[in-house]
Amino acid sequence: MWAPFFIFVHTLNHPIMKKNLLLTFFLLCLLPLAVFAADDPVAVNVTITKPTNSYVEVTYTPFGTSTETTKEFKDIDDYVGTISIVSGASVKVKVTPISSYAFDKIVVNGGTPIVENDYTIANITEATTITTSVVKMYTFTIVKPINCDIKVEYLPAPLISSVNVPLTITPDETGNVILKVKSGTSFSFEVIPDEGYALERIIAAGAAKTICCNSCKF
Repeated sequence: MWAPFFIFVHTLNHPIMKKNLLLTFFLLCLLPLAVFAADDPVAVNVTITKPTNSYVEVTYTPFGTSTETTKEFKDIDDYVGTISIVSGASVKVKVTPISSYAFDKIVVNGGTPIVENDYTIANITEATTITTSVVKMYTFTIVKPINCDIKVEYLPAPLISSVNVPLTITPDETGNVILKVKSGTSFSFEVIPDEGYALERIIAAGAAKTICCNSCKF
């Protein structure tokens, strides 16, 4: 009946075994702290919405894995898809418009528009909606004769701004001026003849445009 007690006491009195038992006891005391110190990973849903006339590529690490993957939303129609990531992870979004369209913006949870494509949204810790958009582009051609200057003010894509960007074509540049503009964009141009020349007429889409101070607005 006393053998177990005798052996335990004898073991503690042995220098090497006493040191090992104390170290084991210390580690066992720390084990519960180590187990409860790390919280379980939390899954966060991210919803990706895309319009028609574009493809969207999303790069992320899916919840429950450690391998980064790329998911492509290739349907040309409207699409809404949801991915699951670990809280605090990031998602990279790249928009590829089809022909005649241009990247417009990325919006996260209805916030400030992001005009940088192939953009990374970092540290996502809550359910998030990422909306992408593209814009229809039109080609506008100004046939420029020699012996004049043309000053054009317009809003190019994909910039999101209410301020027109002036574009000046110098008299030395001959040939057509080709602009890529957003759907619904207004722009204006002014014809500045060289000395000894005067503006004769402006024709828009086959019809003469009323001339007012050598300038037109469309």
